[in-house]
Amino acid sequence: MINMLSWNCRGARKPATRRYLKALVFSHSLIVICLLETRVSSFSRRIGRHWDYTVVPSQGKSGGIILLWLSQFFSVTILTFHKQFLVVNISYLNKEPWVLAAIYAHKDYLKRRQIWENISVHLNDTIPAILTGGFNCILSQADKKGGKHFTESLPIHEFASWITSHDLHDL
Repeated sequence: MINMLSWNCRGARKPATRRYLKALVFSHSLIVICLLETRVSSFSRRIGRHWDYTVVPSQGKSGGIILLWLSQFFSVTILTFHKQFLVVNISYLNKEPWVLAAIYAHKDYLKRRQIWENISVHLNDTIPAILTGGFNCILSQADKKGGKHFTESLPIHEFASWITSHDLHDL
């Protein structure tokens, strides 16, 4: 089993974030970590020397993605990236590869369309995939708490159609 964390940390440089991340790594034996909304343009290895990483820089103080993995277990190849996503091919202990897509989607659904088009190229029936992150789109009232009442709209239908067309499943 692979213990993986996907966390919208809202700032990777905060001392509290670093302390909490180290505690999570230790207590849950994490070997893959995806940090979203990092608000950083660069990163240095702060959780241990056996960790490798790749960074999608933030745009000012908005966005940013950092993917970290234990280099002794994984081989990671970047397939594509954009300010809204990072798609990598991961091989665990030289076994069959799988695709990991870390997403931090824009709130404007027209800009989110770029994500679905670019990620689709790397999804197929033969390689398992995990998509994680902040999609900035919900599919039902059950996914929402507070704020405005949920109403179906074109962006929701487009997202639902994309999920169905790629045989993806919401966990």
